Amino acid sequence: MPKVERRIPRPALACLLLEIGFLIAAAIFRISDTLLIPGISFTATLQTLSFTHLEGITYSSVMTTGNLRCATKRFFDGFLPLRRDEKAYHDAFLLGTISFSFFTGAFIGTHATVHYAYQALGIVVFWLTLVLAKVLFLWNRRHNRK
Repeated sequence: MPKVERRIPRPALACLLLEIGFLIAAAIFRISDTLLIPGISFTATLQTLSFTHLEGITYSSVMTTGNLRCATKRFFDGFLPLRRDEKAYHDAFLLGTISFSFFTGAFIGTHATVHYAYQALGIVVFWLTLVLAKVLFLWNRRHNRK
């Protein structure tokens, strides 16, 4: 993504800010489902392109099927006695945590949407803001080391 990075220095941060801004606007203006669903799909696509790796392993931030498959494979890679691999256990744990987080978010999101309608978007904005703060913290820490 060198061409994108020339125009937008931190594309992942820009995507998070866009997603947070869109969700805040959607909650405040209570935009219709015909705009909300494509808007969420678009920001999820940007998220998929921006957040792809964790500690050197590839993952998907918006769907969990591949994460579960890779977690299972890495678990058995570490489990097999012929090739006992501690890193494989670690990778399986990370991918399993991502998958569990996805499940938890879907569960909470479904419950919140049914009971709180547009106010449920505030929960998502809260978590995305925490992610943004963590990304900024990690970026600053890495940037200040240089």
